[in-house]
Amino acid sequence: MKEEWKLGFDPFVEWIGAEEEVMLNKGEGKVMPQGPECIYNGKNLPCFCCCSENGSITGPLLTEMLKAIDDAEVFDREGTGINPFLLLDGHGSRFDLDFLQYINAAATKWHCSIGLPYGTSYWQVGDSSKQNGSFKMALTKAKNDLVTKKNDAGLEFAINKTDIVGLVRQAWKLSFAREDKNRNAIASRGWGPRALAYNALLHPEILTSKSNQPEGPQLTSSTNPQDLNLSEGIAATLVDRILPHKNREARLNGDNAEEIRKKRKTTAEERI
Repeated sequence: MKEEWKLGFDPFVEWIGAEEEVMLNKGEGKVMPQGPECIYNGKNLPCFCCCSENGSITGPLLTEMLKAIDDAEVFDREGTGINPFLLLDGHGSRFDLDFLQYINAAATKWHCSIGLPYGTSYWQVGDSSKQNGSFKMALTKAKNDLVTKKNDAGLEFAINKTDIVGLVRQAWKLSFAREDKNRNAIASRGWGPRALAYNALLHPEILTSKSNQPEGPQLTSSTNPQDLNLSEGIAATLVDRILPHKNREARLNGDNAEEIRKKRKTTAEERI
């Protein structure tokens, strides 16, 4: 991503100070609005901006997100002796080798648990209908207001890449940044107020996928890999999915990604 996409640009705001005084022009209501921020444990966390070929989360992106949190020193590993915990669902990016190497490295260890079904609408707080709906409505209004303002000023009647973070920041305040709505969404999903619950696993649609087979033997740190059943059942299915997923990610986001994009562009032009 280009840096100007992450910073954003509001053509209707005047520049403050001299040309080189960039810091004075970053933040809400300024020329470069940037995305929404949050404060956690006294640390100011800027919006993490990223993108992928297909618009979905990938292993490398997930790794970069954790790196950003670690670089901000949000968690005091040395002082507390406790590594951060991350609760995840079963999306393929969680099994990416780069991600697994990062969370298991001594200096950047994370305790990650695949403890949820792969269905974000059932468990992610941000996917609650009230919050998500409020965000979409606020974003639609912000976009309409912006293109109308551009049209009146004789500018291009379009949403540009540099407009996106500013629009998200506006809509964020009216949806995901509302503490009362966050508390309701957290409670309804069983994440609080004092303990985790099983709301996601008790959802009727999730229960239809529950296996009727008895639970197998528990794995221990001394389990011999040769004793694992990797040829049939869910384990075999996961192994068969992980390797093609890793290979596909390498093709799309690896060293030859730019070459692949150029070939696609050439092919499209020839067809046209």
